Amino acid sequence: PHESQVIMKIVKHSQENMPELISGLLVGIDIDEVLYVSNSFPLPNGIANEDVSQFQLDILDHFKRVNMDAYNVGCY
Repeated sequence: PHESQVIMKIVKHSQENMPELISGLLVGIDIDEVLYVSNSFPLPNGIANEDVSQFQLDILDHFKRVNMDAYNVGCY
Protein backbone atom coordinates (compact mmCIF):
# COMPACT_ATOMS: atom_id res chain seq x y z
CA PRO A 1 0.00 0.00 0.00
CA HIS A 2 0.97 3.61 -0.50
CA GLU A 3 1.26 6.05 2.38
CA SER A 4 -2.36 7.17 1.97
CA GLN A 5 -3.52 3.55 2.21
CA VAL A 6 -1.47 3.13 5.39
CA ILE A 7 -3.18 6.15 6.90
CA MET A 8 -6.61 4.80 5.95
CA LYS A 9 -5.79 1.44 7.57
CA ILE A 10 -4.87 3.22 10.81
CA VAL A 11 -8.06 5.31 10.73
CA LYS A 12 -10.16 2.19 10.10
CA HIS A 13 -8.44 0.37 12.99
CA SER A 14 -9.17 3.33 15.25
CA GLN A 15 -12.82 3.60 14.22
CA GLU A 16 -13.43 -0.13 14.66
CA ASN A 17 -12.09 -0.04 18.23
CA MET A 18 -13.52 3.21 19.58
CA PRO A 19 -13.38 4.18 22.42
CA GLU A 20 -10.48 1.80 23.18
CA LEU A 21 -6.89 2.87 22.65
CA ILE A 22 -5.18 1.07 19.79
CA SER A 23 -1.64 0.42 18.68
CA GLY A 24 0.02 -0.96 15.63
CA LEU A 25 3.26 -1.34 13.77
CA LEU A 26 4.51 0.72 10.84
CA VAL A 27 6.52 -1.21 8.28
CA GLY A 28 8.79 0.20 5.61
CA ILE A 29 12.33 1.03 4.71
CA ASP A 30 14.89 3.82 5.13
CA ILE A 31 16.61 4.76 1.87
CA ASP A 32 19.19 7.55 1.87
CA GLU A 33 17.81 9.02 5.11
CA VAL A 34 14.24 9.07 3.75
CA LEU A 35 11.75 6.92 5.62
CA TYR A 36 9.19 5.16 3.44
CA VAL A 37 6.21 3.67 5.27
CA SER A 38 4.75 0.98 3.05
CA ASN A 39 2.35 -0.85 5.36
CA SER A 40 0.88 -1.03 8.84
CA PHE A 41 -0.85 -3.65 10.89
CA PRO A 42 -2.76 -3.51 14.14
CA LEU A 43 -1.43 -5.14 17.27
CA PRO A 44 -3.83 -7.33 19.22
CA ASN A 45 -5.35 -5.79 22.34
CA GLY A 46 -5.46 -7.49 25.70
CA ILE A 47 -2.60 -9.96 25.35
CA ALA A 48 0.69 -10.23 27.21
CA ASN A 49 3.72 -8.25 26.03
CA GLU A 50 5.62 -11.44 25.22
CA ASP A 51 2.79 -12.53 22.93
CA VAL A 52 2.71 -9.13 21.20
CA SER A 53 6.45 -9.39 20.56
CA GLN A 54 6.02 -12.83 19.02
CA PHE A 55 3.08 -11.58 16.95
CA GLN A 56 5.25 -8.77 15.55
CA LEU A 57 8.05 -11.18 14.67
CA ASP A 58 5.60 -13.54 12.96
CA ILE A 59 4.05 -10.76 10.86
CA LEU A 60 7.44 -9.40 9.80
CA ASP A 61 8.55 -12.92 8.90
CA HIS A 62 5.46 -13.36 6.72
CA PHE A 63 6.20 -10.06 4.98
CA LYS A 64 9.75 -11.24 4.24
CA ARG A 65 8.45 -14.48 2.75
CA VAL A 66 6.35 -12.60 0.20
CA ASN A 67 9.13 -10.13 -0.57
CA MET A 68 7.51 -7.11 1.12
CA ASP A 69 9.26 -4.45 3.17
CA ALA A 70 9.74 -6.11 6.52
CA TYR A 71 11.42 -3.50 8.67
CA ASN A 72 9.74 -2.07 11.75
CA VAL A 73 10.03 1.69 11.21
CA GLY A 74 7.67 2.90 13.92
CA CYS A 75 4.43 2.41 15.73
CA TYR A 76 1.14 4.16 16.27
